[in-house]
Amino acid sequence: MASSSPTATRSDVVFCAPDAEITLRSSDGVDFNVHISILRLISHVFVDMLSIPQSPALEASKRPVVQMTEDTDTLRLLLSFCYPRSFIEEPSLYTLEDIKRTAVLAQKYDIDFLRERSESALVKLSALKPFAAYAVAWRFGYAAAVRAAARKTLDAPYALRACGSRTTPGSYEHTVEYDEVPGTAFIRLWRYHDAMLELGSIAYATKECPISWVGAETVRAQRLGNDEAEVCNCPRETIWFANHRDGGVSNVEQRRVHTWWRSYTQLVLLAFMQEYRPSLEHILDDQMLVAMNRAGGCLTCSLTACSVLPTTKEPLRNEIERRLDEVRLDVFC
Repeated sequence: MASSSPTATRSDVVFCAPDAEITLRSSDGVDFNVHISILRLISHVFVDMLSIPQSPALEASKRPVVQMTEDTDTLRLLLSFCYPRSFIEEPSLYTLEDIKRTAVLAQKYDIDFLRERSESALVKLSALKPFAAYAVAWRFGYAAAVRAAARKTLDAPYALRACGSRTTPGSYEHTVEYDEVPGTAFIRLWRYHDAMLELGSIAYATKECPISWVGAETVRAQRLGNDEAEVCNCPRETIWFANHRDGGVSNVEQRRVHTWWRSYTQLVLLAFMQEYRPSLEHILDDQMLVAMNRAGGCLTCSLTACSVLPTTKEPLRNEIERRLDEVRLDVFC
């Protein structure tokens, strides 16, 4: 709140109740007539503010005027969030500017639910603008939004190198949000991207590191010595699976799987670890077509692949996402 009160140029068309007890004047001279009872419920900052003697009431309004440092859009956003929904709808935070306004208000006035709204909006926006959302989330200390946005940047990894470039074709344009955080924020993000190289261990199938993210029966892996179950002579590999019982791993055993199934998991991980890559969903679908083509030379394998590969896709995606959630992202260090 500022000490001086410049002359108002107009009154807000929504917050203009004649029975309001106080006027909040924006930094650009717009008056908001508000009710003291609501202000007291918004934040302890307003409780403290109202305990201080205010400027004399203007003759026309007969109510005290408090000069605010917020501009019209920001002040209207604050009051729209805090007034009852029967009076005004809750604002929709679709733009970075409104999200940042809300985050600043939450920080300045110590309003928890505004903090939750702005972080939730950043998580949603990260699907469209992951790098800008990451920068804003870092600036305001929103750990959940930082991780969500960091994950979305993996679907456009080339933009990390070209971030802010005005000359690299297809790069993300430089935005002011990048200038609002220290370089440390993007160093952490770079390290997060580099940690993806560890995802290759998902494809390990040794006794010491068996496949545990999908069941052997799910992918129709055959037990050793069960040659009668092999109805075709297509190439197979012997790999290790972990057996799960009662929520834990009871033992490991060797099973035989078709090479086209094995190649699917390996090619998905290899493609996802490349610097220039599409989204994970596209990779899962594209490599499934490759694996189906490899199985297409045998009618039995072709029919099996149509059943096994789609049931492999979801647990493979879940395992990749689980590993990414475990990647350390040193935020605010």
